[in-house]
Amino acid sequence: MEWLLVIGLVVLGFFLILIEIFLIPGINIFGIGGGLAILAGCYYAYTKLGIWYALGTLVLSVLLALIMLRVGLRTKSWSRFVLSTSEENKEGFRASRKELEELVGLIMRI
Repeated sequence: MEWLLVIGLVVLGFFLILIEIFLIPGINIFGIGGGLAILAGCYYAYTKLGIWYALGTLVLSVLLALIMLRVGLRTKSWSRFVLSTSEENKEGFRASRKELEELVGLIMRI
């Protein structure tokens, strides 16, 4: 039954990370909690089941993360997070105000 808790912690961790990515963007409690749940699953496997189960849990977690990354990149869901357009001066975009460009290179003396 202890291995069931390990699997549950790892699955919970990945579920929380998926919530972080798709529902609540940014680095917040779900992403941190997901990472901690995965680490807790590996730690629990190490303390209760032994080193080989802990290494297996860690390897499977890394493989699952790589598979999730590959699927995310192939299904174009990554394009929702990346800006695909550019902003130019002719469209009205200015990175800085005109009067601030005069200050470039000046040294402020106190």
